Amino acid sequence: FRWWWPCVVTVVHDDATYTVRIFEKFPAQPRGSWQLVATVSHFPREHIRFVDRPYTSDLHLAAGFRHPIAIPDAIFPRHWRDDYRTPQKIVEDVWQLPVEHPNVNMTDDEYEAELRGVTCGLYIAPSTIEGAGNGVYTAVDLPREGIPIGPKLPVNAVYNLKKKILRQPWANYEWSKTTFQMDFEGFSDMWTSVMSAGLGMMTNFHPGLVNAVGAFPVNQAVLDKYKDVGAGAFSDYHTNYFETTEAVMAGDEIFISYGEQWLESRAYLEHVPLWDNYDTADRLVASLLALRNDTQVGDAALEALYTTIRDAFIDDGRTATVLVHLDTVSDLEAVAAAGGTAATTSTRRSTEWLEEHGYCIDHIYVKNSTIPQAGKGGFVRRPIRRGDVILPVQL
Repeated sequence: FRWWWPCVVTVVHDDATYTVRIFEKFPAQPRGSWQLVATVSHFPREHIRFVDRPYTSDLHLAAGFRHPIAIPDAIFPRHWRDDYRTPQKIVEDVWQLPVEHPNVNMTDDEYEAELRGVTCGLYIAPSTIEGAGNGVYTAVDLPREGIPIGPKLPVNAVYNLKKKILRQPWANYEWSKTTFQMDFEGFSDMWTSVMSAGLGMMTNFHPGLVNAVGAFPVNQAVLDKYKDVGAGAFSDYHTNYFETTEAVMAGDEIFISYGEQWLESRAYLEHVPLWDNYDTADRLVASLLALRNDTQVGDAALEALYTTIRDAFIDDGRTATVLVHLDTVSDLEAVAAAGGTAATTSTRRSTEWLEEHGYCIDHIYVKNSTIPQAGKGGFVRRPIRRGDVILPVQL
């Protein structure tokens, strides 16, 4: 196009040459008249190219035969297609992800005011973990990370001579001395640990659903051992409590972490799943749902494939425990809707269920005692009737 100019042939000469009128290449108006640039006679044929007028070639015939040629989706690899969903995408699209609570900006004072306005804010009742005894449940929404749960209690050191290891009744409820900065509360030949009363001893550990963590305890001697008669009568390690790591809804069980080594060190708990086992199960479920999305495989075939993987290829006993209750495609879909395999193992309880099966454990809160040199004391949070249980204690 660079070397061609529009022209019109006006005369054909006997010597096979032509008289042509040459026009401007780019008219001022796209469909306006073209301005004449020059008229040339005896123009050689080889330098003339005949073309159709604009928009009149065969390509533009209204009656031309045309038919769309479709390319079947199946010829493309699934991973190239826009509608392909990886297991990770399945998790993003289908897994129920945490939703920000509408009261996410609630302050601790507002939370305390809400506790004072309800019959009970914290219960101890049969745990959703089979065989785990009782657990702790919140009866009100804990709308954000960092909400304090339960009273802020002192902790005490307990001792055992390393030479004579005697299994104490509280052995499964001891905490590490380093957790509470109590490393120097015993001699080197002593086994020093910590009794963490309250949630530290009442709350269960679910590796896949931990929603609370211990806050940093305060170590502060408030009395002078050389002149105060109350010195040593109470623990200097106080304000020990737990707080949420995420929003927790009313009726949910509170789970803290003992550390997975606590489970791994006890042979009788070798079947209990750890976090990695729930994660492995989640990825398997997501992969199967992604496969169904890709191939439109039938439910019966997908269930058969899942059963083969579970029974023939899962050799980790803890992961097998996670998968043992999953059999059908509906079970797999329920896992996705719940937000993972761990979430399907816990049940949100109603207030009526908690009142019927549990005991309230937050009628009192802790602050400095009104008795001089007596340390901390328990104070009533809400009116309590005569004969009501103030605080149930498990032994």
